Amino acid sequence: MNDQDIAIEFEAKYAAEVKLYCWSFADEPAVKFDGVTLSSPAITATPTGLTIGTPSVLAAVFYNNDGSTVPIGQGVVALVSGGTAGQDYLLACAVTTSDGQTPVMKGKLGVR
Repeated sequence: MNDQDIAIEFEAKYAAEVKLYCWSFADEPAVKFDGVTLSSPAITATPTGLTIGTPSVLAAVFYNNDGSTVPIGQGVVALVSGGTAGQDYLLACAVTTSDGQTPVMKGKLGVR
C-alpha cells in the first residue's frame, strides 16, 4: 500500500465490528465550487475481505471522532464490517460531481 496516496487514516476496527466511516470531499478542488454536488458513490477495498454497505452522499453533517465535521453533500458514508485481524485495507471512494469530474478519496483502515 502506497501511503502517499492515502488521504484518510481511518480509526481501526475489530473484525467483528460494524462501523460507519466517512470519506470527506470537502477539501477536494473538484467540490469547492459553489453548487457542485456529489452523486454515484462507489467504494472498493483492497485486499478483499471487508463487507461494505451501500454508500451514500451525506444528507446531514457528519461528526468525525477528531471533532471535525463534514458538511452536508460533501462526503460519503458507508457501513464497513468484517476483515482479518492484523490486516490493513485500502478503501477507495469514487464519486461523480455535477460538473462531470470523478474524484477518488483513499483511506487506510486497520483491522485488529
